[in-house]
Amino acid sequence: MSWGQDSTHVEEIDPCQHEVIVLAQKEGLRHVPVKKIPVFVWQSVKCRKTQNGKQMLKALEKKQLDKDYERTKSFHGWTITCASTTALVVTMFYLEYIFRQK
Repeated sequence: MSWGQDSTHVEEIDPCQHEVIVLAQKEGLRHVPVKKIPVFVWQSVKCRKTQNGKQMLKALEKKQLDKDYERTKSFHGWTITCASTTALVVTMFYLEYIFRQK
């Protein structure tokens, strides 16, 4: 009879091979479901402590940044055009107000 923890030893898998990290490697960080983000964070912290985990996660983050950069190179849709035009007009009025004062 044991009052403590179970004495059976559970072999722990490599945290860098966890299903959430593998999903992020294949599909990108944006494809990790919201419910699994805490699991991803926990496994990535454990993975960073392994020998090659830090380099692997840095490569994963760089891949996602490159993918985001390629996706947002140009304006998409009318909302960004409207927002940038509005910002330009407000800036022009503000600059005119500053330089017109006597």
